[in-house]
Formats: sequence, structure tokens, C-alpha cells
Amino acid sequence: DCMAEKIGWTSLRQRIIDENPQVVCVSESHALYINETLKLISLVHSLCPEAYIIAGGGHFANMAQTILLQKHPIDFIVIGEGEITLGELLPTLKKRDTKKDLKMDQGDFSNIDGLAYLQGEKVTFTNPRSLIEDLDTLPMPAYDLMPMDRYGQSKYLFSPGGITIEHSRGCVYSCHFCVWWTQMAERKKLDTEQVEVRPRWRTKSIEKVLEEINYLQHEFNKHCFIFVDATWNIDSNWNLKFSEEIIKRKIRINWFGFMRADYLLRDEKSGTLNKMVSAGLSHICIGLEHLPQFIQHNYGKKFLQENAGIEVVKLFRKKYPTVFLQTTFIVGHEDESRETIVDLKKYVKKVRPDFPAFHFLTPVPGTKVYSEAVANNKLEETNFERYDWNTPIMKTKYLSREELQYEVYLLYKNSVGPIWLLRGLFSRSTYKRNMYIWWIIVTFKVIGTTFKERLLKNTSSTNVKNDVFNLITPNWYKK
Repeated sequence: DCMAEKIGWTSLRQRIIDENPQVVCVSESHALYINETLKLISLVHSLCPEAYIIAGGGHFANMAQTILLQKHPIDFIVIGEGEITLGELLPTLKKRDTKKDLKMDQGDFSNIDGLAYLQGEKVTFTNPRSLIEDLDTLPMPAYDLMPMDRYGQSKYLFSPGGITIEHSRGCVYSCHFCVWWTQMAERKKLDTEQVEVRPRWRTKSIEKVLEEINYLQHEFNKHCFIFVDATWNIDSNWNLKFSEEIIKRKIRINWFGFMRADYLLRDEKSGTLNKMVSAGLSHICIGLEHLPQFIQHNYGKKFLQENAGIEVVKLFRKKYPTVFLQTTFIVGHEDESRETIVDLKKYVKKVRPDFPAFHFLTPVPGTKVYSEAVANNKLEETNFERYDWNTPIMKTKYLSREELQYEVYLLYKNSVGPIWLLRGLFSRSTYKRNMYIWWIIVTFKVIGTTFKERLLKNTSSTNVKNDVFNLITPNWYKK
């Protein structure tokens, strides 16, 4: 884990030489780091030409045809869930003495579902891999092989002792701007040789999740669990029983989840949400698009209740003030204008979340937004390094990309100020106070880095695009 261990390109090169691996697996899901991933693939190929290179994740799956025809030194791309596919592929590779014996025309891999590979000048796709119906059949992740002491070190972010975990996979929706659901989707080959992708949702049992929480808590001293589920709160019955077990067993933890606002209102009516908060729910992130009808009509995001976002924030402000409420807003749809952004500013002021994040509509490969943007020649930025959700990729009918970015800068300036800060710092919730302190620390780090770069470049530029939205390269990156 290069980020956790602070392994830069020089030390990674030496690590690869020392390990001399037989197989290297790489992954990328959201396009942003695809250039880094391809750089790694080239590095491995140059240092260990006999190593098999296997790629996975949403981006490789959705771009398999393009990437393989570009002749990157990739032997296989795993499409969809990888556990069973990899478990079948590796023994097949092990039968060969060397990589030179890899002859696709022998058909050794055609019976392994969920693969794409280059066969001559043609990309071959095997049958889609069936989803793992019972997630409980998966073994406990090999946490002991990871640098567990490096995770959850922050005193303030996801404290104390943050660690990622999942209880479910997939989603019940297929929003046009989201690629997340496609990685765990159900795939079915049609008569036309095309593959139909449908959203599917599955969950581990409550006992399985509690077993994992108990293991992480007692073996690695982790007490804040960041659930990476695309939508944590789909099944109301699961939510209730999970919370009741946490309370019954007196498990003291904080936990975070990506939630749907309308489902939160559903669970409030049944009394389940109250149990979730009592069981340690400390932080939620919900998408509060400011034009629900537009988003639903054009981007496939369905709402059970049109004003769910406002109602949820009111509810948490009044009844659950200790929960940190993080919200996201998609900005930059085709009809976005200064007027619609002014409306958004009023909306955010009305709902008053603990932290509002504004993300530009980003056409990630594998989404309907991407395919339509390509078909209509709307992409003004094709370098995937800029697909960070903080950079406009397309203009709107009324705003250029530069104008759009400046408007979002003003949105942040309007939404995060002294009153916002004081409200959080004086919260009675330790978790919430820590999150606000963390935001302050990050803000000053960005300001300090920007000031340092200006001094080095001897410039007084106030370009918000460079100062606010760019990612920062850590000092260990090249070491």
C-alpha cells in the first residue's frame, strides 16, 4: 500500500526487484489514477518480464477493449468481482513453466468466466462471471498481511483508529453519472454478443460483519469503521438488526456510511434510525442534488421523496445533532447557469450541513454520461488525471469550464465560514469536533502549500483553479 507506507516510485522500483513477483495485480476504478496504474504496469514489465500482469477494477473492465488494443503489457483483465476469477486463473497460470508458454490460442482460459485478454490482434471476452450470491462464503480479509499500524493514525479524521470495511456490494440503482455500481453489477451476455449490465445488491450476514468488526477491534485496535458500501442503508430490516446487536453486545464504536436521504426518513419512521445512532452511527454522507426533478429525469437518480434532503438535515439538526452530516452536490449539468448556482447557494444555506462538497459532473468511462459525452463530442478534457471530480470536464449551455470552476469556488467560500466553524467546534460530540478540527488542519496545509509554491515560482497568482482544486503531490512521491 504505497500511500500508507509512503512508498514513492524509486523505493517501489526497489521493492519490485526485491520481491521478484510471479504475478502482479493492479486496479483502478474511477479513471483518476489510470496513468499511474499504467506506469506501474510498464515498470513491472521492465523489471520482471516473466511476471504475469493482471488488471481489474471498474475502469479496466469498462475500457478493456481500448486498453488491450493499446498493447499495454497486460496479460489479463478481470471484469467484475475478482475473488473466484483470480482463484481459477492462478492455478492455470501455474501449470506453465514460463510466461513464454502463454498461448491464448490453446483455449486454456476460455472456460474461466470474467476475463478479457488479447488474442493476436483481437480482444477476447469470456462469459460474464456470476456474482457471489452468498458473501458470507468469502473468507476474512487477510488484514494481517497489510500495514495495519499505518491505518487510522489521525487524531482527528475518522477517530479513533479508522479502518475501512464493507457489509454489502452493489446497488439497487443505476445512476447515469455513477460507475461504482457497475463493478459489482450482474452481467448477462445477450444473443448479439453484447453484455447487459444490471444493478444488483447483496449483503453479508449481520453475524459475519460483527465477526469482522470484533477481529479488527481486538486484534488491531480499530474503533472507527468506515463502511465503503455504495449505499449502506438499503435494507431497513438489516439496519435494525445490526444496530440492535451492536447495542446488545455493548460494542463501543463509531461508524460512517454512504446513505440515501429518503431511506433515512423511512428508517426514522420505523424507529430504526434511532437505533443506528445509539449503535454508534457518527458520520453519514448523502447526495443532496439541488434539482431533484432534473437529476431524476436526466440522470436516473430516483427519489422516494422529493424533499428528502431538506427533511433529513432538519431531522438530524433537531434529533441527532451529534452525527456529522456530510453532503455532496453535483454541479455542471447541461443547463447549469449562474442562476441555478445561486439557487444551490440558497439551498445549501437552508440545509446547513456540517460539510458540503461540490463535485463537477464527471463523465467517467462506464457511465451513460461518458458514452453520451463521447457521442456528442462534449469532452473538453481527455486527460484522465483531471477526472478528479474537482475539475470541470465539460462546459454547460451557459458557463465555460473556467466560469463553472470559479462559481464553485464562490460556493465553497459562501458555505464554509466562521459561523460554520464555531458551530462545529462547540458541538457536544467529540467525533464531530474532531472532524471540524481536521478540516481546519487540511485547509491550512493547502494554504501553506500554495504559499510555498508561489514563493518557489516567484508568482503572486490568485488562480483559484491552481490554489483550491489541484491535488497536492506528497514529498515522498518520487523517493
